[in-house]
Amino acid sequence: MEDNDLNKSCSEDNDSCKDLFNKIINTKTEESSNLPNNGLVSKRQFHTYIQDSNQLFKYVNANEINIENNLKQTMGDIDEKHKQIVINKNLINKISTNYLNDLFFNISQGEDTFDYNKFQTYYNSTINEIKKGFYNIDLDKDGFIKLQDINKYLTNLDIIKQNETVNKPSFLRWVKNKKPDALPEEPGYDQDYKISYKEWESFLIFVPRHNNSRLRTALNIYSNINQVQALTSNTDILNRFKMDEDLELDQLTTELGKRPVNKGINMEGHAGITDTKKKQDATIAESTDSTDTDATFKEHFNKDSLKYFLAGGSAGVISRTCTAPFDRIKVFLIANDKTLHVSQVLRTIYKKAGLKGFYVGNGLSAMKIFPESAIKFGSFELVKKLIFPNSYQNMKDNPLGNYLCGGIAGCMAQLFVYPIDTIKYRMQCEDVKYSSPNSSAKSPISIKKIIKETYKQHNNAGIRNFYRGLPAGLTGMFPYAAIDLGTFNLLKNIASQYYFTEDTKIEDRHLPNMVMLPLGAISGSIGASIVYPINLLRTRLQAQGTFAHKHTYNGFFDCASKTVKREGFKGLYKGLLPNLVKVCPSVAISYFCYENFKRLLNLNA
Repeated sequence: MEDNDLNKSCSEDNDSCKDLFNKIINTKTEESSNLPNNGLVSKRQFHTYIQDSNQLFKYVNANEINIENNLKQTMGDIDEKHKQIVINKNLINKISTNYLNDLFFNISQGEDTFDYNKFQTYYNSTINEIKKGFYNIDLDKDGFIKLQDINKYLTNLDIIKQNETVNKPSFLRWVKNKKPDALPEEPGYDQDYKISYKEWESFLIFVPRHNNSRLRTALNIYSNINQVQALTSNTDILNRFKMDEDLELDQLTTELGKRPVNKGINMEGHAGITDTKKKQDATIAESTDSTDTDATFKEHFNKDSLKYFLAGGSAGVISRTCTAPFDRIKVFLIANDKTLHVSQVLRTIYKKAGLKGFYVGNGLSAMKIFPESAIKFGSFELVKKLIFPNSYQNMKDNPLGNYLCGGIAGCMAQLFVYPIDTIKYRMQCEDVKYSSPNSSAKSPISIKKIIKETYKQHNNAGIRNFYRGLPAGLTGMFPYAAIDLGTFNLLKNIASQYYFTEDTKIEDRHLPNMVMLPLGAISGSIGASIVYPINLLRTRLQAQGTFAHKHTYNGFFDCASKTVKREGFKGLYKGLLPNLVKVCPSVAISYFCYENFKRLLNLNA
């Protein structure tokens, strides 16, 4: 390896960190020139240092000057009031200000100043991420990033896919020379152009990390500045500004917004989001009658979302079939008033129906679990897109969003499959006629028996009979699904930070199967334990009046009261152990299959 910077020791990294901190804290400003060094860096000091030393800010500032010159040149002798409106409120000025504020906030952890310890924390984590990213881009591992390396890597980034006009050689020159000019078109020149790790580190050390990538942030800023500069060179629009003294900046940006823009550029969440930019985006949306947004949503739903539904449904069927015996034991324990040991339940079920007795209701379970699991997983992805359209692919910085979307998705699935659930529980709790080997049917469950039970329940109390315990079901389902999906995705994001670099594409972030299994087991067991009493009461409401549970109730609270009166508070947790024995492998298998089906269907991890 020609460049040894990647192999720096921890002590060398600490020395570099101290040197950099000393440069920042010794930066003189008007407010600090007469003050003693107290070991704290102020926002003004930090801003001043970055303005003088960092190439990303220099590029932002240089383009701000270029745009100012374009406006002055085109407008001529326009009065000072309007000139200041344009120059002082333009987009580039906002980009640079927010960029610096974001950086300072990350280092100071929300305080007005930061000391060496806070800076060292930022520095060490940033250096580790930059090193991982450099290794990921450096294809031949020679210690340099060359044009072919950056070409291949950037082409795979979403922003490049959506914005083919980005001049990658120019971007590379910016990194190395602090100049965004395009490379000379000399034969072989591009191929020999390369960046060392030290240059790469110097470029990215003070770039905010948005959407899990500093490089993506830099590329977004680079693209947006070029775009704004091109738009402000439009003489037709700026001449209108010159002729109309009442035309303010918002109207100017409205006109700019009607010009063709790069749809792939999204400054939301990046150092440059401004009120003006939001207004521009709103104007673009109005001018196109939202057809682009609608088309994008429909395309997402038709192609990707249906695949999520298919992957979720298939994973649910496989998981439920593997764990059907545990479910059978759990229902038997919940429905029975007597305190039975699991071994007694096993003997009773086997004596009545043999091995197939442990799969009573599994056919109906599969009919129920496919739409339930499909709706749960598919709705989870869809709800994320609807509620968090700008960050649904990467919810690392919004874990509560995953919990909220998980709860909503679980309730949607529960509403759809609740009648099937009711029939299944009642058939599992019915007399020996549904599980005895002497049954006339070859299988404990048949379509004929399902239809017969459906008619029976409908004739007893109509449609309402299928939704007994629904409020309790939804009350239990929301926290369960929220905890299950939210915790799994939280653990998955934590594991992903360990296994993947910041620049690994979202669609490539598939964790190893041996990691996926315990993550699913942990999230499922936590959720199931918390909401178990609610689910027990719901199951008893659904199974009331059957052979295994002859008691009847007037509602959820009546069921809770009678259960506690008969069995004490521990009765609310009857069957918890076999339920956890079933839930842990069930949820683990479900997530294991779902993640692998997503990979098979080329869906984002």
